[in-house]
Amino acid sequence: VASRGLGDVYKRQTIVYSPDGGLTWQKQFEDQKRQMPLLDVMFINESEGFAIGAYGTYLTTFDGGKNWSDSLLYDDHDFHLNKIIKVDEFKLFVVAEAGNAYRSYDMGKNWESLEMPYSGSMFGVVKYNDQLITYGLRGNVLVSDDFGDSFVQLESPIKDSLFGSAHTFSNKLLLTGANGAVLHLSLIHI
Repeated sequence: VASRGLGDVYKRQTIVYSPDGGLTWQKQFEDQKRQMPLLDVMFINESEGFAIGAYGTYLTTFDGGKNWSDSLLYDDHDFHLNKIIKVDEFKLFVVAEAGNAYRSYDMGKNWESLEMPYSGSMFGVVKYNDQLITYGLRGNVLVSDDFGDSFVQLESPIKDSLFGSAHTFSNKLLLTGANGAVLHLSLIHI
């Protein structure tokens, strides 16, 4: 669980962990000096994980979260990093603010900066079939079928920001957002 939101409790970086499916929680990491919230946490196995957040925060662990190392995803960038996903056995993808995204071909050892065709923030990314669907500010949805080499912007019937996604049993993708917004996407051809 990563901290997200406003208020004093969210101004410090904190990661908590549940060893029993959510019955109890333990603090794994906290940095009270840095007032930059974490926005997403992802583990690729029981040992290796990533935490990302405000102003380019990029933490890594190789021991299941007992210890976290602080580094930069990409030199000279301090954009808010909003969502990280594992695309396949070796590839990771991160969406950020101000039209920025990042990809790794080697499970996070090296990162490449990408400029997206929409200059606003993307709050989420999900793998859907063999495509990356990114979504965010003002209902913008971008699709890539080549791991971010190119993107196509989909027509969106809404202007509400999109924050979440879920796959359905009928192979559709739901995107959810502000003011109760829900978009249904079927197989996308670009």
